[in-house]
Amino acid sequence: FKPSAEVKRSADQIVTWLKTCIQTHTYSSCFSTLSAAQPRRLIHLPSNSAVARLIDIPNCPAPHYVALSYCWGLVSDNLQTTAQKLQVMKEGITDRKLPLTLKHVFDLTRALGVEYLWIDALCIIQDDKEDWATESQKMGPIYSDAYLTLSATSS
Repeated sequence: FKPSAEVKRSADQIVTWLKTCIQTHTYSSCFSTLSAAQPRRLIHLPSNSAVARLIDIPNCPAPHYVALSYCWGLVSDNLQTTAQKLQVMKEGITDRKLPLTLKHVFDLTRALGVEYLWIDALCIIQDDKEDWATESQKMGPIYSDAYLTLSATSS
């Protein structure tokens, strides 16, 4: 993976902010114990591969992950994990299947050196009522427990 110059600049700035926060802020709550409400699935973005995979997270502390908050816009079936597509998502998600906003987030997450990403449309099975009910209840803690939460305010 070789990030674009724009992604590299953004990643460098974010790393600077994170280092400043970690080194100078004394907010004990920033590093408190994580909640028990962890994501069931994350997107694994290996640094040595352009192919991402949806993975199940065992019942233990989740690894550092980036979470994305964004407006879905016009929903396309390609943007969602469904029961029928779950296995396909676990086998691989290529960047070319993603809308530009998600591609940028994949690239930025990799450039930050973080291998895991949580995006609701991809990490929650959208047409499984039980999965959606369980996982959507965790969204607050998922965002607050993330190493970093990105917000895409426009596409």
